[in-house]
Amino acid sequence: MAKLDGLETVLDFLNGLQPKIAAQIAKKVLALNVDPLPADSKKLY
Repeated sequence: MAKLDGLETVLDFLNGLQPKIAAQIAKKVLALNVDPLPADSKKLY
């Protein structure tokens, strides 16, 4: 499993959002630990 760098930054950002939106974003971000390069992703340069 890949290590998620910047988790503290993500958590600080999520604290400022509405709970429902924060949960949706958290679910997607944590899913990157399992599959860091999902099929529908694009490489950022």
